[in-house]
Formats: sequence, C-alpha cells, structure tokens
Amino acid sequence: MEWVAQRPYLHGGTWEVSDTAVSEPQQSQRLKERQQQEKEEDAASLARDAQEHERELFQQQLQSRSHQLMAGAEAFPVELEVEEEAEEVTGDEQAQQASTSLYDDDFLQAIQDLSLTVHVPEPSAAVPEPSYDLPLQVCERALQRLRAVRPQLQSPSSQQELDQTVKNLQAQVAAAPKMGRGQAAAALSRVSADITSATEQFAARAQQEQEAEKQRQLQKQKEEEERRRKQQELLEQQKRQQQEEEKKKREQEALLKQQQQQQQQQQQQQQQQQQQQQQQQQQQQQQQQQQQQRQRQQPSGARLSPTAAAKEHYESTTKIASKFLPMMQEADSNADLACIRKAVTDIFNKLQFSQQELLKYAGFAYLLVRIADDASTPPEQVQGRRLQQTVAALKTGQLQAALQGRTIGKKKYNFLPVYILYCIALRLVEKAGLARADPKGVSDPVYKMAFFTHALWRKLKDIRLDRPLKEFVFGLFFLHFPSLSGHLPAKAPGQTTGEYLSTTLNYDQTAGPDAYFQRLESTCRCFAVLQCMQVDGQPNEYTGAHVLWKCCACIMNRNVSQDLNSLFFPTTAAALVLSGGWHLKAVYKVQFLKLLLFLAEDYLPRTLAAIASLSDDGSGGGGGDSFSAVRRQANFYLSQAREALEQGLPRPAAFDIPLTE
Repeated sequence: MEWVAQRPYLHGGTWEVSDTAVSEPQQSQRLKERQQQEKEEDAASLARDAQEHERELFQQQLQSRSHQLMAGAEAFPVELEVEEEAEEVTGDEQAQQASTSLYDDDFLQAIQDLSLTVHVPEPSAAVPEPSYDLPLQVCERALQRLRAVRPQLQSPSSQQELDQTVKNLQAQVAAAPKMGRGQAAAALSRVSADITSATEQFAARAQQEQEAEKQRQLQKQKEEEERRRKQQELLEQQKRQQQEEEKKKREQEALLKQQQQQQQQQQQQQQQQQQQQQQQQQQQQQQQQQQQQRQRQQPSGARLSPTAAAKEHYESTTKIASKFLPMMQEADSNADLACIRKAVTDIFNKLQFSQQELLKYAGFAYLLVRIADDASTPPEQVQGRRLQQTVAALKTGQLQAALQGRTIGKKKYNFLPVYILYCIALRLVEKAGLARADPKGVSDPVYKMAFFTHALWRKLKDIRLDRPLKEFVFGLFFLHFPSLSGHLPAKAPGQTTGEYLSTTLNYDQTAGPDAYFQRLESTCRCFAVLQCMQVDGQPNEYTGAHVLWKCCACIMNRNVSQDLNSLFFPTTAAALVLSGGWHLKAVYKVQFLKLLLFLAEDYLPRTLAAIASLSDDGSGGGGGDSFSAVRRQANFYLSQAREALEQGLPRPAAFDIPLTE
C-alpha cells in the first residue's frame, strides 16, 4: 500500500490510496514531478486571477467614462483625451498598464474603436476612484487556500506559526479598506502576493513533515519487525536448550542404568569367584589331610640320604613339582650338569618352598640349564664379595641369612635365583674358559659370549621372571655396566698393592695377577658387541650406538688419578672402541673421527703417563712383579686398540653369522 499526496487545491489537500507497489526511487521521482506540476499550476492560477482583476478594473473605468459622456459632456478627440487621462494616472495604474501582455488583441481593438466615438468629460468633472472589491475577494480566496494547508502540517509549532501568519494577513486585509481606493487596491495586491508566498512555504513544509512522518513510520515498522524476529529467535533458542537438556537427561538415565547393570554383573562375578575359591580351599584342605595321613603311616626311622631325599621330595611332596623329576633325572645323566642338579635339589630340600615357588624355580633352573648346555661359550663369572659371601652362606646351610637379601649397589635381590645363575656360570667357566683369540675371527670367545647373551634374551624376553633376577641377568650387559664394574673396592689402611690384589681382588686364586684385566677386557668387549646388535631388529633404550657412545664419553671425561681405578679407564675405552668402533663410525661419522683423534693424541698418552707413575704402594714410581704385569697388560690392550684404530676398524666377520633359536 502506498500513500500518494496530490497537490493542495483551494478547498484543501486530499490523499488517495494506491494499491500498486512502487519502489522508493520511483516514488521520490514521482513526488518531485508532482511538486513541480503543482508549482506551475499555482503560478498559472495566480496569473489568471491577476488578469481577471485587471480586466474588471478596466471595464469599471470604461463604464464610468461612458456614463459621463452620455450625460452631455463636451467631446474631445480620443487621442487628446487619452493623453490627458494618461497624465492623471497614478504610479500604481502605470504599473498595471505596463503588463499589456495580459490583454488579448480583440480586447484592445474594442477599446480603440470605443475611443474613437467617446469623448472624455471636462477636466473639472470628478472621476470616480477604482473599486477594491475584486482584490479583496482574491485575498479572501488566498487566505482560504492558506488555511487549507493547516491540516496537512504535523507539528504543533508549524500549525501555531501558520495561525499567527493568517492572523497577521487578515489584519492587513482588514486595514486595506480604510485607505483610499487606489491605495487599498495596491495594498490588497501586495497582501495577495504575500498570502500566495506563505501558502507555498507552508505547503512545502507540510510535505516535508509528511515525508518525515512516513520515514518514522517505516523505521518504527522495521524496529517492530526486528523485535519480533529477536523474540522468535529467543523462543527457538529456549526450545533448543530444552531439547538438549532433555537429551542429556535421557543419556544420564541410560548411563546410570548401564552402570547399575555392570555393578550387578560384577557382583555376580564376585559371588562366582568366591564360590570357586571356597571350593579350592576345600580341595586343598582335603589334600593336606590326605598328606598328613600318609606321613603318619610312614615309619619314623626311614630317613634317606640328601640325594634320595630330593627324589622323595619330588615324588611325595607335590604333584606339580613331580613333573620336573624326569627332567632332573635326565640332567643327572650329564656329568657337566651334576653340580647344578645337586645345588638345586639341596636348596629345594632345605627351604621347603610352597608348590607355586617350587614350580617356578624348578622350571626356571631347568630352562637355564638347557640353554647353557646348548651354548658353546661361557658368560662372565659372577663377581663381588658380598655375592660370594651369600653363596658361601647358601652352601653352608645359612639359608635364612641369604633369603633376607644382600645389597649390591643400591638394590636388594633374592639370592636364591642368583645362586642358581652362579652355579651355571661356574659350569660354563670350567667348561670353556676365557681364552682370548683374534677379535676378527669367529672363534673369538667374546663374540660367542655376546651371541649366547643375545640368544638368552630372545629366549626369556616373553617369560615372566622376578624383577631382581631379570635385572641381574641382563643388567651387566644393558643397564649397570660399566657403572658398577668401574668402582673397585678401596684399599684398606696400611694394605700394600700385593695384598690388595691377592686378598681383595682374589688374584691368588687365578692364573696370574693380570687375569682380572683379562676378564675386565673380555667383559668390556662383550658389552660393546652387544650394543652393536639389535634385539629382534627393534631399537630400545638399552642397546644401540648411543649407549656405547655415552659410555665412552663418561669414561674419557673422568679425571685420571694416581690410584688403581685409573687402570680401568684406558682399558675399558680401548676395549669399547676396539669392538664397537665400526658401528660408531657408521652412525656418528665425523664425530667419531674427532673421538679417535682425542684418544690418540690426548687421552691415551696422558693416561699411560699416569699409569707409569704408579707404584706398588700407590705413592708413584717403583714397580713390583704383580703390578708390573698389570701395567704391561694394560699397555698391551691400549697399543692393540691404537693399532686397530689406525687400520680403519673393519666390520667383524662374526656378525655375519645368523642367530639360531
């Protein structure tokens, strides 16, 4: 719907409703055209009114003159009379006569024809003044048009201003008749022009106010639509929140129901487990009662020897342990495993383990025996004074002291599995020894020892063992070496080097004082070889070139002091680089060349000079047979390592041998 304003006529403005939808640009264009048309029509109407007024005045003058001529006035030529009359015309009349364009040609011709026969009156005769009735009517009609604009005004201030303007103009119109006729006509003409100008101004203002009111109505309508839209969105949002809350509530109810069902199932399972445990306890009680009855029936004097007692123990104590009796009997047939068989059976007889412990340790002992029997080279012999004391306590029957655990470093172990491993190590050492061979050859016991350890890892990696035992078996090669091996026992006050080597390090029980360094060098080389291997092809934190590099860096960062520990550092560094240098070279490249340069030019000369200054009593200088042999052995290993470095450290041929399960 569109409201279109027509131009205001004399009787007031009108409004019409158009059903056609018009856009805002078209509407503004049409409005401008209508305003221009209204202005033109108003100007034409004013011109016509003025023309009619002039005609009426002129006709009145003609009539008055014609009456005078008819009364018998003396006739004069028209030209003279017209000139005399023209001299008597006032300034206002001259202004009216100047607008000759308002009269048509026929009217002027009629006036000319009339003037030929009409004579003007005598100069002494009085001429009547022009009438002001017609201008007064024009002013009244203009005031009506001005009053008609008032309803179109929207603001009260504009209406009051229009009322005041109308009042002022009415006062001017009322004051005009009090003047002379000529002056009144001129004054009314001026008032008519003022009224017309005021009408145009207030009409334009009314149109502007109507446009502003229309804009306010549109803005108000938009605001109302926006408010409704926001209210609708708020209602939809509240509806969505209610739906989400209902959904969460349903989910919580479903979850609570599921938890209740799970709790019921768990309770049922617990009840079933309790019933099963009760049944097992009843069965165990029955078995114990039967065993006690058999023991009462056995004669009290029938005691067997330790070997027979061990056999009777496997046959009569438990049915589970009796499964390992054929295995142990088979081990007795092998002379090399007799010591292990005897040690295991003695421990089992004396400790009286439960069925589960007996099964675990018996199975583990048998597994280690079979793996050790298949290996061709021995692992390193177990070292340590406290461990040897514990083993001696086990051999003499002081089992309670051994079971309480002894300290190795900062860890505690159960020494029963340690003792079994110790017995296996003794058997392997006695069988193969630690003879040294060419490091590049396959017959080198170091490489065979590494292969045995690697195979042992592959065999036992999926078997659940006690944590202390597992750490002891593999810690020497993967975790604790060389941190534990490098800390030698300190010399006692007043103890000579010979006493230290023979008493503390047990060199009196070996083939010579350099046997310790032979074992140490073999262990270091075995450790280096193991770091170059991959367990099942997967790298880990315990093996790899990074572990070997870290060990070398820690050793060479230690300060060389004048004590026996200094002998360990060059020997270990030379052994590590000798057996694992080819792997370090492939991984670290230029960094490894820097390591070789540091070893050859700085570390080895400085360490050899420190070793040469040591003496038997640890105060420097001097020699001694035992210590001289140790120094010669260390120099031999260092020179061999230097020679290997100069030759380029090729890949050992032993690594090309495939591993077998």
